[in-house]
Amino acid sequence: MDTLERNGLIMITILSIAFFVFAFINKNYAWGVYAILTPFFVYLSLRLGKLILDPFSVYGTVLALTLHYAGGILQFYSIPYYEFVIVHPVASIVLAYVLFFKINQLHFIRKKSKHLIFLGFITVSAVALLGLFNELFEYAVDFFFTDTYRESLANSLLDQVINIFGGILGAYLAYRKKANRKAFK
Repeated sequence: MDTLERNGLIMITILSIAFFVFAFINKNYAWGVYAILTPFFVYLSLRLGKLILDPFSVYGTVLALTLHYAGGILQFYSIPYYEFVIVHPVASIVLAYVLFFKINQLHFIRKKSKHLIFLGFITVSAVALLGLFNELFEYAVDFFFTDTYRESLANSLLDQVINIFGGILGAYLAYRKKANRKAFK
């Protein structure tokens, strides 16, 4: 793990601990559990996934987590369009950007004749799938820890549509970065 990745993990851990404490002070236990588990998932991604992150990936992840925690713990989700205009687009763009480079490292994808199209499709599909898991997690948290269930199916569907568009934009940004290096390794 290089210095940038270590500093990113430290920032995410400090942010998660702060939101964990704030969530428990406000008796928002579900968000507290969500916040305290985040550094472990990030660490596992870095170690097991052998992710190599650039500054955009690290700081984008910190920003996406901050926006998400602020939405849940500080009640920013009550601000109109906060979730749909800010949180989901930022999170899906960053996730697609990171996944694009990671998926590109897989040997079987490089053998495809339409490599870039296939890589983009797999990246956007992975973002959509992870977005779906997030929606299921949110529903489970609401179901087991609160008495407020997700307001509607429309909310989850809109989240998914935004995740897909964010995934497309994030994959495009990663492609442009890779293309600017003159060679797509």
